[in-house]
Amino acid sequence: MSSFQIQYPISDARSEPIPEQRPSSGVRVPLPAVTPVPRELSPGCMSDGTISANHPAVQRFVWRIARAVEGAEAAHAAKPENVWWHVTDGYHASWWRAEKAGNLPADDGWSACRRLVERVLRLEHDKLSLQSVQAVFVLGALTALARPSRAAFWAFWGENSWTTTASLVDEVFKADPALITKPEIATWDHKQFGTACVVRKDRLKWLPNHAHPSERRDAREAAEGGAGTTGAHTRARRRTGLLDADVPFGYYGQA
Repeated sequence: MSSFQIQYPISDARSEPIPEQRPSSGVRVPLPAVTPVPRELSPGCMSDGTISANHPAVQRFVWRIARAVEGAEAAHAAKPENVWWHVTDGYHASWWRAEKAGNLPADDGWSACRRLVERVLRLEHDKLSLQSVQAVFVLGALTALARPSRAAFWAFWGENSWTTTASLVDEVFKADPALITKPEIATWDHKQFGTACVVRKDRLKWLPNHAHPSERRDAREAAEGGAGTTGAHTRARRRTGLLDADVPFGYYGQA
């Protein structure tokens, strides 16, 4: 067998001149500052001092406020004259949830919110600091915002609460230093975006698409020739949010 030898080429790299190192004339672009992601030290308590939706007080608050809505709803539905307030079709909410489940009347501020949080969590007055009340309420509202099929959503975002809730959420979002860690499921950047794109637009599809109970009453009275008519003219139809785009959450009148 013939033998052969592999001959490797001899590199002449050492004979080449070393290129001259010249300082770069380009402008260095500083790297963006990296905000450290807060760690969870204990359930809901973050390393940056904020509170997250995983805090037991927040979860208890959302759960209990949902049960309170369901209890009030059942009590109202037990009366035969209220039957049309509780009709649902498909995935839509009832008119009662859409209009009457809210917990904060218009223009109520943090004092009313404190009373609500203390009552739901069954705490003594002033047991929590104002910052804790704000964090618990806003995290509860943002957690519920992503789930309009559940009772807790309407406790915060029903017709008789949503404007107050939106103002309080926006105030906490602007707090410096921050009080909360924003839930990943929440869609909220500022009040205008939250109310226009989330509350008014995305949640509008959950409103009832059948006649409002007051409209049914008016129609019945008109058919009977009662208070539904004035002379020869039928009483004017009341505004509803389903037909009037500027009204975000249903009927503004009272049944």
